Amino acid sequence: MAVTAGRFGSEDPEDPERPSRFKFSVLEQLEHVRKRIINSAIAVGVGVVVAFAVINPIVDFVFKPIRSVLPPDSKLIYTVPGEAFSVYVTIALIAGVVLASPFISTTLGPRKLQPTPRMPLPAKPGETDPVRG
Repeated sequence: MAVTAGRFGSEDPEDPERPSRFKFSVLEQLEHVRKRIINSAIAVGVGVVVAFAVINPIVDFVFKPIRSVLPPDSKLIYTVPGEAFSVYVTIALIAGVVLASPFISTTLGPRKLQPTPRMPLPAKPGETDPVRG
């Protein structure tokens, strides 16, 4: 005889009558979420490394609008010693997240996509609610 846990049914994960959304315990679900977050962080790290490999074209692309409005033969200056490095790191982080975003969205996104229910078309012109008429 299975032990019941209120409205959720049996605590036994092998019970065929147990709803599928309750197949895992809370700790098992947290472990799966932790693994997905760690994999996403690794993907962002890989994206940052790839972005650093091609950082100069990315920085040129980002600064092109600014440089287009500057007078000819002028250049951007950095007023703080670490500012240039900080700009490169920030741009690489943003580019890394953009590069890793397809992986992140599939990893952290919903597991199953449910079809969107469609509203039936009205039977008569001017009828707005086909259920109530």
